[in-house]
Amino acid sequence: MLSSHEILKRTGIKNAKTLTRWHQRGLIPPPEVKLHPGGRGKIGYWPDWVLERCIRIKQLVKQGHSLDKLAATLSNDWAEEERKAKRGGYRFKDAAADLDHLACRRNFAMLVTDKIGPMLSKLGVPSKRIVRWLDELALREQTAEKAISLVRDGYNALLVFDGDAWDIVPDIVVGLALGHRAEQAIPLLAVPIFAEVVTAFSPIEYGLPTAPTITLVPSVMKTVADRVEEYDVLQVGVLDFELSKLETTSAGEPAKKTSSTRQGE
Repeated sequence: MLSSHEILKRTGIKNAKTLTRWHQRGLIPPPEVKLHPGGRGKIGYWPDWVLERCIRIKQLVKQGHSLDKLAATLSNDWAEEERKAKRGGYRFKDAAADLDHLACRRNFAMLVTDKIGPMLSKLGVPSKRIVRWLDELALREQTAEKAISLVRDGYNALLVFDGDAWDIVPDIVVGLALGHRAEQAIPLLAVPIFAEVVTAFSPIEYGLPTAPTITLVPSVMKTVADRVEEYDVLQVGVLDFELSKLETTSAGEPAKKTSSTRQGE
C-alpha cells in the first residue's frame, strides 16, 4: 500500500485534494483511511498499482483530456484491477492508447480545418457549416485509419469534396475522377493533406514516410481522326506541361518517344 504522501511525491502531484477529486470522479479507487503514523489525524492509502494509473492520468490531463472523458474511458472495476495487479498483468496501455489516438485525431481535425477553412472563405463559400463537417469527418476513426493507411503505403493523400460528400483518396484518383466527369462539368475541390496526416499521427504511428513514395507518371490517349495516339505528360513548372508522343513499335516492344508538343502549340 502507498500513502497519499508517497503518491504525491512520486507523481509530482502537488495537492492531496487532486487524489480526492480523482477518486470522487471514479478515476482511482477510494483510499483506505488509517491513522497517521505520527498520530496526527488520518491519511489515505492506495494499492501499489494506483501509482502507475495516477502517473498516466496526470500525463493525459496535461495533454488536454478532460476528467469526464477519462472517467468514461477508463475501467473502474477496482476488484478486477486488483486481480490484474496480483497476476502481474496490470496495464494502463489499452485505455491510454485509445486516448492518445483521440488526441491525434483532434490534432488532425484542427490541422485540416485550419488549412481548408481560410481557402473556402477566399472562394466565397459559407465556411462555418463546412468547417464543422470537416471537423466531424476528421475526428472519425475510419477517416483517420484511411488517411494513415494511404500515407503509410506511400500515396499522396488528398481530401476531396464533390459538392455532396468528402473523401480521402490518392492523388492519382483525382485526375481520373475529373476526366470521367468532364461532360457533366462537376467541380471537385482537392486539397493535399499528406503533411497534416504525418504531423498529427506520427506520435502513435511510427515509420510514416516523410514524403510520398508513389508518384504520378501520367500518360494520355489522344483521338486523332480514326486512330489513337499515346503521349507522356511532362510537367513544366507548376501549372504547365508538354506532351511527349509515344510511337508503338512491334508487338511486345515498349512504345518509344518521337516528339514533344508544348501546351498550347
